[in-house]
Amino acid sequence: MSETQAVAGAIDFGGTKLMVGLVDGRGAVLEHYTVPTPRELGPEGVLAEAAVQLERLLERRGLSLGDLCGIGSTVPALASSRTGMLVYAPAHGWRDVPFARMLEERFGRPARIANDVNACVLAEARFGVGQGVADFAWVTVSTGIGGGLWLDGRLLEGSGGMAGEIGHIVVEEAGALCGCGNRGCLEAMAAGPSIARRAREAGLQVADGKAVFDLARNGNVTALRVLDETAVYLARGLAACVNVVDPELVVLGGGVAESLDLLLPGIEAGLRERVILPGARKTRVVRSGLGYQAALVGAATLVLPARD
Repeated sequence: MSETQAVAGAIDFGGTKLMVGLVDGRGAVLEHYTVPTPRELGPEGVLAEAAVQLERLLERRGLSLGDLCGIGSTVPALASSRTGMLVYAPAHGWRDVPFARMLEERFGRPARIANDVNACVLAEARFGVGQGVADFAWVTVSTGIGGGLWLDGRLLEGSGGMAGEIGHIVVEEAGALCGCGNRGCLEAMAAGPSIARRAREAGLQVADGKAVFDLARNGNVTALRVLDETAVYLARGLAACVNVVDPELVVLGGGVAESLDLLLPGIEAGLRERVILPGARKTRVVRSGLGYQAALVGAATLVLPARD
């Protein structure tokens, strides 16, 4: 099966949404469904729901499981792509789940898994704005903040698969409590729920981070001030990353990145203040080229044939 003819089954298994799709060798999503993640049913229940959705997609395309080159899946957890093990999902309380093996047993096709952020890195390197770029950092800014690194033309996972976790750099001493147990982490100060929390503390009646961005676009002064603060926090975290690994690009994904235009001036100003030799730096901050489907495409990349 050539690269262009290949079709992969892809599962983006998130904390709240489960996206299942068919992705071809060009990185195009042919079909996909999104449903709530049945997390209360455990890993087996998530797999069963993914199987139902994948079989529906195959039927719509007139394909069978045998037509797939494999099944790739992201997991919202620390994961070992080498062993196929979901090591620890703190939000779910799951440990040591052999998720890749479970996929292979259910579908009868080769299967691989990866942390969702690392899958985004792979997708961006092969099909997105990272094509031809030897060194870039990926940062997801959404319900949480995660990061991954593509250095010297390959994914850097680290000894425990946690390389690039920029969300847990402390950017505000004695700041808000983070889910990791520390205070003032980038995730606790600049993720979507954190943006909404700080806006409410400033007197705005908002349900989520998107509402803050909507108010800012309409000129609300308080919302604009909250986003200015958010840009400062992001700049602090990104500057640490830039100083350590010197990437050519910082690629932002996730829901907050869709409103990068409101944050970018503040991020760029903050980077100039904090990076070493700012005049000599070539690092650019850009939005993901794959958008909402980056993780789904990344899951497929795990099993699509390698390029010649």
